[in-house]
Amino acid sequence: MAGSKILEVNIKHFAYQEEVILRDVNFSLDQGAHLAILGESGGGKSTLLHLIFGLLPLPKGQIFWLGQEVPGPESLLIPGAPFMKLVDQEFTLMPMTTVAENIAADLPRFDLKASDQRVDELLEVVGLSAMKHTKARLLSGGQRQRIALAKALATEPQILLLDEPFSQIDLPRRADLRHRLFGYLKEKRITCLTATHDAYEALGYADQIAVLGRHTL
Repeated sequence: MAGSKILEVNIKHFAYQEEVILRDVNFSLDQGAHLAILGESGGGKSTLLHLIFGLLPLPKGQIFWLGQEVPGPESLLIPGAPFMKLVDQEFTLMPMTTVAENIAADLPRFDLKASDQRVDELLEVVGLSAMKHTKARLLSGGQRQRIALAKALATEPQILLLDEPFSQIDLPRRADLRHRLFGYLKEKRITCLTATHDAYEALGYADQIAVLGRHTL
């Protein structure tokens, strides 16, 4: 049974094709907390985020959000918890539409003025206001990654899962984006889990850092 924490993760064992990926991974978070999961590439960080989001079945373990078990892919027509957003390393945008149209895709259509204001707000957060009317196919990799972050925030999720969110962003721009993004998340009290291999970078935004190694935290 879940306790008082807003997010509880209890993974006893997860394997893929008989290879152990995660074992005895247990942690909990308060609302608005920012946790960085630190580990090497291929160490299971992405898998952990996918399990939390509900993209992968978890036969040996449970994940709770607000006391309710997060459903796995076997329980949903479209896998993925609706109150969470995941920005992974294979982020996708609609290439032939504008930046604004990509961000607004999940927003209500009945109030276009409010939707446009929301797009402007999020473009300010990711520092790309000048690209509002640019086609997504014309963006650089780093710009696409920033738009993917804005798109994930559009409906103001309760929890944001980020997989190497700054991997394609130029080093000089990373500090500014971190400041804008995590400042916004704190202001809105959005819980955030970030998978990263960069310990120095994690120190710049995380309330807590957990090291994932040898399949466990």
